[in-house]
Amino acid sequence: MFVNKLRIFVCFLALVVLAGGMSATQQPEPKKDALQPKSDVKKDDVKEQPKTDGKDVKKDKPSITVKSVFPPKSLEQQLGLQQLLPPGSALRSQLGLAKDLGLAVEKVKAGSAAAKAGLLPFDVIVQIQGKNVSSDLGALRKLLGELKSGTDVPVTVVRHGKQETIQGLRIPEFQVAEPKNAFPGISFKAPVFEKSVDLKLGLQALTAPGAALRDQLGLVKDQGLLVDSVKADSIAAKAGLRTYDIILQVQDKKVASDVTAFRKLLKEFKPGAAVDVVVMRHGKQETIQGLKLPEAPAADATIAPPK
Repeated sequence: MFVNKLRIFVCFLALVVLAGGMSATQQPEPKKDALQPKSDVKKDDVKEQPKTDGKDVKKDKPSITVKSVFPPKSLEQQLGLQQLLPPGSALRSQLGLAKDLGLAVEKVKAGSAAAKAGLLPFDVIVQIQGKNVSSDLGALRKLLGELKSGTDVPVTVVRHGKQETIQGLRIPEFQVAEPKNAFPGISFKAPVFEKSVDLKLGLQALTAPGAALRDQLGLVKDQGLLVDSVKADSIAAKAGLRTYDIILQVQDKKVASDVTAFRKLLKEFKPGAAVDVVVMRHGKQETIQGLKLPEAPAADATIAPPK
């Protein structure tokens, strides 16, 4: 009886040991994927799609072509006339030019068609091939565009106060493009040194004659003062001085292109004295007689102290 119970106990232990060994050997290893975060993206899909940062790397980058933005030169510049300006009012008055007629040449490019023909700085162009030249650059460019390239045309200018005809201005093959007027509303005026000189005489503004005006009239540099305005019913107006006169002398003393020096010169004469003034008017010298200088201001009355 005891032996049978012992056999049963041994068999039970053997079963327990056998069952424990089987459970240890048959436990599955954890999957590698279980240690990594889950993702809906397949591995094959990730290999086929390279990192692009939102850009399509398969497309070629567009090439950048830089085109020239510089316009061709204007028609007058292609001739060598580098700057043209409408003549100022004083220049028109001295040369007797009609309003809106002509263009003053500021600069001529060396070796250009204009230079070879004989055009000079300060010439005032008034005609090209018999057609009047207005003071509008746009109209001049239109006129030049109508001329046949390769032909020689005559150009009439005012030079040193006289009209001359320049023969043989060769018209080039103009580039097809017309820029806008580079000088809208600009008038050709002499530089202003000082305004409002000696209002008692009525000379409201005096300026130095510009280079073009001096060249046309044959004036020496720093000679004379241009009268820009004469006050009505003033001493100067009653004596006969006019707007655009160029004052050259007072009595026998020359007038420089300096307003301060002119004022100093007037103070050398006795107040109230009548003086003769030599002016340039319409290209000719004239003498204005009897310009009466203003009287000296009255001395302030003095009150004697009581005794």
